[in-house]
Amino acid sequence: ILDNREPDSPHAGFSETVLGELPSGRIVAVCRPYRSPYSWQTHSDDGAVTWRQACYAPFSISGGPAMVGTTSGYLALLGREAGLTMHTSCDGGVNWTPGTIIDHDPWFNGWLIECEPDVVLAFYFSAARDINRPAIPRMQRLRITPEGPVPLS
Repeated sequence: ILDNREPDSPHAGFSETVLGELPSGRIVAVCRPYRSPYSWQTHSDDGAVTWRQACYAPFSISGGPAMVGTTSGYLALLGREAGLTMHTSCDGGVNWTPGTIIDHDPWFNGWLIECEPDVVLAFYFSAARDINRPAIPRMQRLRITPEGPVPLS
């Protein structure tokens, strides 16, 4: 309680949870509870019957993140941080890249799909500079590699 006011969220709710399934069958979940300064992650190797105990993720991602597992077993996670940032994992979510800024000043709340093996299409919104204009939709194709995402033309 701060200034005799209860918080509107005690870092709960898990409203920004994303899931990605790998060819191995592992399902990885990453979430940032509403207004929390940190993200959590967990995984299941038995079709979501049981889950590993959740632990802190090495980043804090928000903005309605999106995640996808690729044909080669990479995870790509995209959301808002200092900018629109993508983290990737080559080992089922055990280790993650530090993050690659894909764009600046995003609203995000976008989508991420694998459009060909190990190539993802990111669709997202960027804020308009004029309050009377709608958000600007953008798309990028990115190849997912062990070192992180590589933009494609």
